[in-house]
Amino acid sequence: MTALGVLDWGIGGLDVVAKLRASGMLRPVVYVSDAGAPPYGKQSDAALTARVRALILALTSHGCDEVVIGCNAASTVLPALADLPVGRVLGVIEPGIEATLRAGVGDVVILGGRRTIDSGIYGAALRPRGIAVTEVVAQPLSALVERGVVTGPELESTVEQIVAPVREATAIVSACTHYLAALPALQAALPDLTTVIDPAQALVEQHFSPAPQEAL
Repeated sequence: MTALGVLDWGIGGLDVVAKLRASGMLRPVVYVSDAGAPPYGKQSDAALTARVRALILALTSHGCDEVVIGCNAASTVLPALADLPVGRVLGVIEPGIEATLRAGVGDVVILGGRRTIDSGIYGAALRPRGIAVTEVVAQPLSALVERGVVTGPELESTVEQIVAPVREATAIVSACTHYLAALPALQAALPDLTTVIDPAQALVEQHFSPAPQEAL
């Protein structure tokens, strides 16, 4: 059985691995926690493309014929990596966009890191489909989660500052794998929130969930 590679900056992609296991996937997983590199959201296009390329090639050398990029920031450079000699490289942005369209929301707030928000990739895909999109940089959250701060006054204060301009939001996209660790604080700060779209869960459901069995 070939291995599946999973790549993210830091611990965020461990949530992707947990979702893959919850879906019933039994393949071996080789996980790269690339916290030794500068945060992906702060790297230039060229630097991030080169970094992700090198890591995917390293994963293929460890027997991975398929790679999941759990990071939204890293997923923004996927179009530049189409030539890689690996069976399939999957990012989280496209499944996140498709999940948002399926959710049937009329407006949505994209919470993401600086690179993801600056790319405008979610808004560019969703606005032409009639969805009002507000994009908010929530960069400090990933640093807090990396430090293990997922409850308490520091997290709550940070979340309040981030969502203050969108306090009436009813739907959000968690455009960073780290942010769902702070979901209770987000829910407390967004009293009208009813829909939380998780691109990582959408990726697992789209590409790894078992096909429904036909009735006999």
